[in-house]
Amino acid sequence: MSNEAPAAGDGRRSQRALIALLVTVAAVVIVALIAVLTRGGPAQYAEGSPEGVVQRYVQAVTDGDRQTALALLTPTIAEECQRLEPSGEDYRVTLTGASEEGDSARVDVMVTTYYDPGLLGSGEFQQQETFELTRVDGDWRLETTPWMFAVCMGATL
Repeated sequence: MSNEAPAAGDGRRSQRALIALLVTVAAVVIVALIAVLTRGGPAQYAEGSPEGVVQRYVQAVTDGDRQTALALLTPTIAEECQRLEPSGEDYRVTLTGASEEGDSARVDVMVTTYYDPGLLGSGEFQQQETFELTRVDGDWRLETTPWMFAVCMGATL
């Protein structure tokens, strides 16, 4: 058997490798923290655009601000409103497309519903939905909304 001591260079190499690994891990953590802390909120759409009207309406419904939500509906629907109670679900709405043709507009969104998954399941469900708008006295107003955001029976599809 040989009683040779490990070369001094082996210890230094493993120490350098450990330091390099720790520096790399620290750099990754710092980059991840910067990404999380500098990430902005949702995009803000122009208030007078169809996308902006939908964004303000969904926020009003989510906040329970019925007056603001009603103000964004067409006058006929708002006046004839038969109140619906909010669903109480937790939603995330993502714009997937928008189009305008004359005095009509359509805003397509992906609605993600979050719920208690129970023993099995992912705890979320996604579905494509559409808001339809019309121009009233130069302003965009909602004619139809997806059922989960309806505050009036007349505003649902």
